[in-house]
Amino acid sequence: MNPLPECRICGEEEGQCHAAPETMYGTGEVFEYFECAQCGALSIIDIPEDLSSHYGGSYYSMAAAGQRDVRRAVRRVWDRLCALNTVRLGGRLDWLLGRLHHQPAILSWPVFQRVGLAGRILDVGCGAGVLLDRLADMGFRNLTGIDPFLDERLVREGRVTLRRTGIEQMVGTFDLVMFNHSFEHVLDADATLAAARDRLAVEGRLLLRVPVGQGVAWRRFGVEWAQLDPPRHIVIHTEASIRALAERNGLELENVFYDSTAFQFWGSAQVQNGIALQSPSSHAVDPSRSTINREQMEKYRSEAESANQRSDGDQAGFVLRRASPLSAGSGDVEHPLQGDL
Repeated sequence: MNPLPECRICGEEEGQCHAAPETMYGTGEVFEYFECAQCGALSIIDIPEDLSSHYGGSYYSMAAAGQRDVRRAVRRVWDRLCALNTVRLGGRLDWLLGRLHHQPAILSWPVFQRVGLAGRILDVGCGAGVLLDRLADMGFRNLTGIDPFLDERLVREGRVTLRRTGIEQMVGTFDLVMFNHSFEHVLDADATLAAARDRLAVEGRLLLRVPVGQGVAWRRFGVEWAQLDPPRHIVIHTEASIRALAERNGLELENVFYDSTAFQFWGSAQVQNGIALQSPSSHAVDPSRSTINREQMEKYRSEAESANQRSDGDQAGFVLRRASPLSAGSGDVEHPLQGDL
């Protein structure tokens, strides 16, 4: 007899169970999730025995970046100018650059000005390293990515270092440890968060960018919400669950920013219509075959922006730092590991 479901974050047994279909590939499989009545987190009840079989070369984060071309060369110049404005000039040229073109959304994350272009950055769950390559184009010089599911052919050293490993095996400290839509995939959130904390430099910051539940997309689409993504997402967090995790792992929440996109609406609308994200007719694969027209997409973008302003979008960034002795209660917080890579 299976035990009663409980929240993987706070252990609460009061809540609601949901039968969620697999939506990335449209396999027809269904997975049970438990919605916690206390912290609101959505936890998968039974983790597949071979979780790695649900990842692979076609999984979007494992796809390698395209070849360099003229368009990327132009973008690289623009990215570097915007990064210098954000990191070195404190955004003094925002008004001018904003009039010329949209600035990279990455630079709106409230961490890079503190870290600086020479800061040591570790991306946990980096996939093929696309985000790190973009940061390298911007001029960041100390970039490492790790991923336990990384194809050995993608392992590399150079301006960006990629390794097939987990954070528990990493040695050294970093000015920024970031989980860019990877923390929701970890099997043990407490152990992973503690390992990340131990690898923070004294003034380092931890960034968790994750899908968040209880927002407008979850309320509207339920188990057909595209970012639920069974069974790869082990836990869909909320602000309450992140705060609880941080508090018991010697961390405190410094900042929260919502950066959800139109995907929460068009991706979920596709799922409602039986179109998997990796389907040939998906907007993500071939926009020309999509059932979503330009007018509808603009409406979704506007709605996403409004949701972010209300802190009601379906993804957010949480900036964490080591808790001060007073806020940590006993003050018994472990020191970071010594040494550098």
